[in-house]
Amino acid sequence: MRKKVSLLFIVLLLAILTVSMVACNKGSQDAGKLPGEINPSDIIDDNDDSPLTAQLRFAFPKGATSVFNSMFTDEFNISDVEYCVVYINTKTQAVTEGKRGNLSESMIDPEDIKLIKKAGHHQIKVQVEIGKDEENNPVYVKGSFALHLQDRLAPLNKVELNFNLTDGARRATVHFNCSVSEDGIATVSVLEGVVFETWDEFISTFRMTIDEDGNLPAKDLESVSVNGNVYSATSNNFPLVINNSFNGKTFATKWVNSTVTVTFELAVPSDAVLEDGKVAPSDNGDFKATQTVRRNLERAVAPATDILNVYYGYYFAGWYLDNGTTKGVWDENDTIWNFAKLVGSSDVTLVARWTKRVYSFTLYTMGGEFAGNIQNARVGNTEITSDEIAKANGLTVISAESTFGIESQKLTRVEFSGFEYGADYSKCVAKIAVTPAKEVYVIITDLKDKLVKGNGEYVKAEGIYGDYQCQNKVNMTRVDGTATKGYVKWVFNSSDNEQENLARLSAYYSEVVFKNGLSVKADGSLRIDKIA
Repeated sequence: MRKKVSLLFIVLLLAILTVSMVACNKGSQDAGKLPGEINPSDIIDDNDDSPLTAQLRFAFPKGATSVFNSMFTDEFNISDVEYCVVYINTKTQAVTEGKRGNLSESMIDPEDIKLIKKAGHHQIKVQVEIGKDEENNPVYVKGSFALHLQDRLAPLNKVELNFNLTDGARRATVHFNCSVSEDGIATVSVLEGVVFETWDEFISTFRMTIDEDGNLPAKDLESVSVNGNVYSATSNNFPLVINNSFNGKTFATKWVNSTVTVTFELAVPSDAVLEDGKVAPSDNGDFKATQTVRRNLERAVAPATDILNVYYGYYFAGWYLDNGTTKGVWDENDTIWNFAKLVGSSDVTLVARWTKRVYSFTLYTMGGEFAGNIQNARVGNTEITSDEIAKANGLTVISAESTFGIESQKLTRVEFSGFEYGADYSKCVAKIAVTPAKEVYVIITDLKDKLVKGNGEYVKAEGIYGDYQCQNKVNMTRVDGTATKGYVKWVFNSSDNEQENLARLSAYYSEVVFKNGLSVKADGSLRIDKIA
């Protein structure tokens, strides 16, 4: 039975109401770190020691095989090969060593197992487990090494190759074991049957450079010609198989300035919107659209990711080698660029890949709950009872996760995720657990009006604010990329009728604020035993 409250007490409570009725904290309570966004899995991070790339490096304590010197099959044992996992910071090129050990057959690609005992020139593929993922699946780092074997009963012949090192009055420096004559001819013996699949593979074996000399620029090998064929980065004469037809022949050489250009194409989506206060990459002095790199010797440096992640609605998702299908714009035929590898012998164009950014929003109900008789949202006469029906009626389905009090089992907050930038909240719907046992579909713009506090008579939801003190309203029309959380502001449900207003106020304090904590003392005064 409702307790009687004196008019004086009602007036006193009305005064208190003006400063304390709003269910928002006027102090400085910290709401904690709340999730602001959902990140795609392939986003490149940009903290102090990332992004990192893992590689395998190999060592051969008992002697490495090469195109110049092979090993007999009965001498080679895979367990003699040592490996080391190295992590390379693609921004600073800093190298950190990790797991190391000796190879075993279990680490060799099954297709290559038979090759480690077979005469020939092989590329052995290796994978080393470095840990487990979240689902306890093994995570591998992969690599390969060249292996050159010959049969003791049928030893391989050697082919003598010659290279002309001169470029006018200048002479190249040789970076492989050979003899050099006074007239600038380098001579080296190579195993017959060696195959060079590409120009980069050829020049990494027979490395020759002309060093910078005063005003004369450094130069690299552009092409070689022998037996009427030209071999270069653009020729169609690869693979090159070393056989007896090259024995004693001299490769003519052609030289080119030693740098290549790496071009970075931003290709920002046309509907991307620059964040407030941010600078577009093309206008940022720290972004260089081109880099000059020593061919086959240096690496391109990845632009800082924070220069690029300045757009609402999109994340930068990596630099890809432009394979030319859609020039200057990323497509499925482009391949991600590994900044840990050396730039080759040709100019390189890298295009930025962008992925849609999705946003999350957490609604704190501040004591409000969904009405017990709440029903699924409707579009016209159609009730939304599934994601499929929602989509068929032009709605975007958003994920929602409700949190309830441990003891009270009352709703405290709802976390939404999956909003795209610019999305119309009135076209977004979520399946919400309104109680621990009941789920309904609610359109986002209807959230405030579906919440009640107490019996719904004494207070009402005035709006949704972005701060705990309820000073700044949240834009609940469209996703603007800035709002990550909202607090429901509750205000007294006043009436134009003074008597009804006083009755509501009295009932609010006796039935909501103090609940059953009021008692009448013997002298007729009120005692507050408990505040809810």
